[in-house]
Amino acid sequence: MSEDAVSLYPNPSTDGRFTIVLPEISKDAMVRIYDSQGRMLYQKLSLGNNRIEIDARLKAGFYIVRINLKESGVVKKLIVQ
Repeated sequence: MSEDAVSLYPNPSTDGRFTIVLPEISKDAMVRIYDSQGRMLYQKLSLGNNRIEIDARLKAGFYIVRINLKESGVVKKLIVQ
């Protein structure tokens, strides 16, 4: 799966609330959010969906969002205002 096939909006986000849209329904997708030091701050397993709602309550800053599917993974950048 290509990085362009996955959308993350709104970006910039407020309060760490955003939506991830996958190109197709995935049996299970693991979403992890990391801060700029590489610490994992949030983790969510989404089962059988292509739309994942995230409410991570993040502080303002820059984050890395990793979406891992069974066959592949994607990394997206997230800015929280």
